[in-house]
Amino acid sequence: MRSSTIIHYLCRTAIVLILAGIISTLFVTVSFCIPEHRVSENRERSEKILKELEPGYKNWELLFTHGWNGYIDTETDYLIIEHTRSDPDRPPLKNAMSHYPRYWEGGSAYLRIMFLVFSYAQVRYLLMAVITLLICAVSLKTAERVGKGISFAFVISLIAGNYILIPFTMQVSNCFVIALSAMLWVLCRYRGRQTDFLKLYTGFMITGAVLAFFDLLTVPVLTIGMPLCVLILLNLLEYKITDIKTNMKYIAGLSASWLIGYGGLWVQKWLIGSVVLGKNVFSDALNQVVYRTGNTHVEFNRFYTIALNLKAILPTQGENLFRIMFFITVSVVAAVIILLMRRPDFSDLRMFLPLLLTGLYPIIWYLAVADHSEVHASILSWRLLMIPVFILCSVYAYYFNKGKGVTRAK
Repeated sequence: MRSSTIIHYLCRTAIVLILAGIISTLFVTVSFCIPEHRVSENRERSEKILKELEPGYKNWELLFTHGWNGYIDTETDYLIIEHTRSDPDRPPLKNAMSHYPRYWEGGSAYLRIMFLVFSYAQVRYLLMAVITLLICAVSLKTAERVGKGISFAFVISLIAGNYILIPFTMQVSNCFVIALSAMLWVLCRYRGRQTDFLKLYTGFMITGAVLAFFDLLTVPVLTIGMPLCVLILLNLLEYKITDIKTNMKYIAGLSASWLIGYGGLWVQKWLIGSVVLGKNVFSDALNQVVYRTGNTHVEFNRFYTIALNLKAILPTQGENLFRIMFFITVSVVAAVIILLMRRPDFSDLRMFLPLLLTGLYPIIWYLAVADHSEVHASILSWRLLMIPVFILCSVYAYYFNKGKGVTRAK
């Protein structure tokens, strides 16, 4: 890479991160400039919903499947609602950062704006509408660009992620909206080698920064894993870019840009918070980083964390576990037999290696942020497994169609 190109990328990185810090600060400031009496009525109504109508909020609500994958974290949503309160004796920016200095809670800032008109129940409904529309748009665009089989694989990954519960948890909804929006952006704007890599680099960095503003360490990897899957599938199936080295460069470069945006805004949040609040937010943040990675636990087992998340994807809490596992095993074996009966040519299987490596992102997250992934296995982190489910089903769909001489089905 030429020195002029490196300078160009460094300048773009600096501009995006500086703008991200400025826009984030302005957003929370404007939000907490809203008079308290304008939002208090809907906040109280929202708290009542969780405290009286959903009394299980302090122990994580259990809905729909009533299994390991049926929990929703309304406890954290209640905290987000509580943190929309402002003290009239403090300036708006200090109000915005004082509740949870290391996080800032972009969710509280936008929820405070929503409370001008809506209650928490209505915000859930709006999130359901937005997520549903985005799912429809991504599914249709995926079918148009890489085939109905891949679109069906995406839908299966949503089912595996128990998507019907996502709008009930605001913090998870934020991550899903960002992930789906990034997928749609890739599907609409990416044109293979004709697309300037700097444009992709910037888009993924913005995705990481936007996530850092709203995220409470829920399912962040979803916002890089799913868009990357779509981009690599476009390379393989539409643009015939099957070279492993080229696709690995895309994965490495865009993952780095996302991480720069994500980590860069986190650091800015700690820096600005320290200046505004007059205390060392960095120290608290770094202590939490050490704790959440599991490095303070003498007998901590990271592989147990992975097992917990794999278990959490099942729609049971142990009852009929053997029958469910038997059903899943039989279904997978039957699907493999059906695929083999179509006699597809597997000679190009190696081209999917970069895509399959992307499927390891959830495992990397579980190993890196082990404590958090263990504590929140049944309510948050298990949904990262949507990434490998999407990948495996996409590969299956490709060879299923290939077995009858079709690589794309429109």
